[in-house]
Amino acid sequence: MKIRRLLLLPLLALCGAYPTHANNPPLNWVLTTVDATEGTGISNSLALGSGGLPSIAYSDFSAGDLKYAAFDGSAWTLTTVDSAGFVGLTPSLAFDSVDHPSISYLDATNGDLKYAAFNGATWTLSIVDSEGFVGSYSSLAFHSGNLPAISYWDVTSNDLKYAAFNGTTWIITTVDTTGNVGQFSALAFDSSDHPCIAYYDASNQALKYATFNGATWIKTAVSSVTIASRLSLVIDGADHPAIAYQDNNTSSLKYATFDGTTWTISTVVVGDCNIATALALTSGGLPRIAYQSNSLNLKYASFDGSNWSTSTVDASGTVGPGNVSLKLDAANTPSISYYDQGSSVLKYATLADAPAPPVSTGVAVSVTPSQRSASFTVKNTGSATATIRLTVSNRVINSFNGHKPSQPTRNDNIVTYTRGGANITRDLLAGTVTVTLARGASTQIEVKASTRRALKFKRTLHVILTAASPEKSASAEAILTLKAGSK
Repeated sequence: MKIRRLLLLPLLALCGAYPTHANNPPLNWVLTTVDATEGTGISNSLALGSGGLPSIAYSDFSAGDLKYAAFDGSAWTLTTVDSAGFVGLTPSLAFDSVDHPSISYLDATNGDLKYAAFNGATWTLSIVDSEGFVGSYSSLAFHSGNLPAISYWDVTSNDLKYAAFNGTTWIITTVDTTGNVGQFSALAFDSSDHPCIAYYDASNQALKYATFNGATWIKTAVSSVTIASRLSLVIDGADHPAIAYQDNNTSSLKYATFDGTTWTISTVVVGDCNIATALALTSGGLPRIAYQSNSLNLKYASFDGSNWSTSTVDASGTVGPGNVSLKLDAANTPSISYYDQGSSVLKYATLADAPAPPVSTGVAVSVTPSQRSASFTVKNTGSATATIRLTVSNRVINSFNGHKPSQPTRNDNIVTYTRGGANITRDLLAGTVTVTLARGASTQIEVKASTRRALKFKRTLHVILTAASPEKSASAEAILTLKAGSK
């Protein structure tokens, strides 16, 4: 038996008494008790399936079991995944490419890192690493080959380790062995399928980051800091890492980002972050962080591109110790799993459905004119994909002094329409172009006027662009001027 009671002390200490604090949350958060069994949820991990429905892997501390809760849109279904010994601590949940859940977790009875995978019908349990006391603070992720990988702390050796499944067996690598490293690890993959890990270096009191470039692990010290809670790592759309963490020295919530050259550390909340942090990025790359405050409330921080704002999610007592887990759905609506220590149960929070803002349906057209050309911008503001028909026409007006010149023929004028630099139509006094735009998409049509022969008189062309969708139409006009003597 490789039980390490010292490893359990931080978790057991969380069950002590805390003062209470309450206030009214400014946002309409909906709170749900997922599992009312006493002692459930002190360790938890949340993930969303492709349909946006939440599932939670968590520990039943009273029974010593690993459990799994899945929401079907109306009710939670609870399943005991593993009950062999004291199992399920510091779990990490992820879905594979076919929406099957998998969980990495610690078997504290035997000191093993274990892995549970669901195939749609049954759970299969396996031991990933059993060398010493291993598997604490595991983090699970799938890369594009639909194969799982896990970062975790080797407590016996105080090392950061990484296990990758190749389809047959687990390949185990020691990533960092310098000092006491590897606590609170968080794993993610970049677009090149390279693993990236954020973790804590307790010997040097530093936040560290390791990434594999295909040949070797590159390790970087991000910040000198004392950390007492799990880290959160996300790789953004530009393949740059972002990390949320708690600065235990100042009780502040911090956010670290890398631009490819330099790490930038931002203080999100000063002096009001107790332990747990969880990070997610919106579809536009804006950070959202769930965390426990010093007042032992569960809070939520949002960045709008300029400023951070915070909201109290749950102030019913001592909530959020152990760890919290945060995910955003396709509409950027947050889901949070967390432990309510006052009731000793697993809870779930999400924002209530807000009234949909009014939608300007149809199309919008704007124009930026110059002397001989104009740039029309067409945007689909409709509620669905629309095929937009662009109709362009012009009429010719000659200005003169003295004798009236001959009326220009159709071929005198050259009106060229281009989109994205590619020629679409030319040599027409009137023409149509059909463009298909998805909802929210826009395109530019460039209109340029010229003639086949030098002009004796100034000529003005009135170009009207009309965009029509099933919902409405819009138009804009530009007046182009060709001077005498020009072509």
